Amino acid sequence: ARQRAMSVHSQLFALVLVAAAASVSSIPVADIRSQDSHAKAQCFDIPPQTDFTNDSYEGVWFEIAKVQTAGGAFFERECVCTQLNVTAKDDGTFNAANMCRKNTPEGKLITANGHLYDESVPGKWESSVFRFVPPVSYTVIKQGVVEGIQYSVEYDCGKSLGAVNYCIHVLARSPNMSAETAKKIIAEVEQLGINPLNLPIHVTQQQNCW
Repeated sequence: ARQRAMSVHSQLFALVLVAAAASVSSIPVADIRSQDSHAKAQCFDIPPQTDFTNDSYEGVWFEIAKVQTAGGAFFERECVCTQLNVTAKDDGTFNAANMCRKNTPEGKLITANGHLYDESVPGKWESSVFRFVPPVSYTVIKQGVVEGIQYSVEYDCGKSLGAVNYCIHVLARSPNMSAETAKKIIAEVEQLGINPLNLPIHVTQQQNCW
């Protein structure tokens, strides 16, 4: 089964910055402007869903929509059919296996595996992919059922090389949640102030993926 790619976005920005000197001409002007505005960005300590349980987050999720800074979006900049598979490990931590396809449902498979650990309260972890990149905070801030589909909203945020990057993801157990519903869910959580740059919502293509 295709599994997806997500908890790692903020950390991957550090790798982007290291490569920037050699490849800055390949970064769109719009992305550079977004990075310049990161001085206004900040991370927020948002509590997780009050009745969150780890069992409710395990398993496969389909990304329906997202809000991301330029660094957070680097991993997914060409992604469609994005999935996340969360599995428990014997030590009490979790693996977050990220997977998507490049540009089209038939495109190259792109993967990244995140590690969720140091769960301070249920639903709030530290997340890391590479040992040499600072971890990011990773919180499931909202869960519910709409259109008969279980969903979760994940918020991650971190700072690498002076730049703050954050992501908001609407994840659903089915790829068939409507884009309009996902946008309404993001609008609700944005009232918490977690999108200080007023970044736009991007809908993830799930059509013709499954």
